Amino acid sequence: MDSPVDLSAHEARHHRAMLEALVTSGDLPTLLTNLRDTFPKLVDADCVALCVSRPGNPTDYEWMVSGGPERLLNEYASLGPDDFVRPAVLRAPGTVLRDSEMLPSGAVKKTAMYRRSQQLSLKLQRVQSVVLTLQPEWHAGLTLYRDRDIAFSDRDRALQQMVTPLIAKAVINCRTLATQAMGTALLDELMMRRDGAYLVVDSHLREKLRNHRAGKLLERWFKPGECDTSGLPRKLVERLRELDKSDTPPPGMDVLHASCPDGMFTATFSRLPSHDGSRLWAIMLYEPMGVVQLPHGFEKGLTDREREVILVALEKLKNKEIAERLGITLETVKSHRSRALDKMHVDDYSDLLHEIIKRLRPV
Repeated sequence: MDSPVDLSAHEARHHRAMLEALVTSGDLPTLLTNLRDTFPKLVDADCVALCVSRPGNPTDYEWMVSGGPERLLNEYASLGPDDFVRPAVLRAPGTVLRDSEMLPSGAVKKTAMYRRSQQLSLKLQRVQSVVLTLQPEWHAGLTLYRDRDIAFSDRDRALQQMVTPLIAKAVINCRTLATQAMGTALLDELMMRRDGAYLVVDSHLREKLRNHRAGKLLERWFKPGECDTSGLPRKLVERLRELDKSDTPPPGMDVLHASCPDGMFTATFSRLPSHDGSRLWAIMLYEPMGVVQLPHGFEKGLTDREREVILVALEKLKNKEIAERLGITLETVKSHRSRALDKMHVDDYSDLLHEIIKRLRPV
């Protein structure tokens, strides 16, 4: 563990200024601007680079840079495999490292990144960097550069190490605020849509929000016996529990197609940000549109799955498309279809449509 740094009067003044800058930073660009104005006065540096990324993919790096390195870091997707800073600091997150601790003496000038910086007429000579935080879905790091070939000292390293936890907290706060703002914008958009039907539920199945249209649809589509103790339909609850088990659900799991008295409805599940770390889900409900419906009583005797297969088939989908929509095999589709047609006493879909039209025709 690093020992506390005994600040000089000069350093203490710039340290206070930097702390004030961190507290007043509401977003990452502002945070970088504030760090650019204050940090180099505490730790002698020529430029500051703040990086936010998704793990494992160099093309997903978002660099916020002050000064010359921007031109170099804009090419990071191609230079990433030769980066000597990133693998070194990732092995020791939260620990400030100087270039002399990343590579042997004199080796920096032999790297592809250094050569490319010289081709771009940059004066980058020295680097000191740290991984600020490793969140499940994003990482952040902070790097200082010197244009002069003067190594960062033990004290330079100690000073940056001292403020690293504070900068990390500021980055997390800015990122959280931005995520919450996006979530608020999404809810605002949903509320502005007159045809929108949605509810917001946490991972404990507690409803946080339900608009009037969603309430009406759920009452129309589901009987009380089809809901669990939370009051939510079991079909929605089952899918929500599946989604909640994984941070990266399989593609397609966030969309549910299921039957209701009106036909086939669609529900989409979107993860929303939460300030307390819990999982919040926005569930959008979409009514069947432009689909032929089964007359009341005509589907009597059909199982839920047989009814779903027939309703989707009435959307003029092929068996393979029905299988993909419902997440079942092609043979299962054929089996349900055959049994359903037998129960409704029709030979094929043409006969089925004829019977539906005849029953729906006003007397």
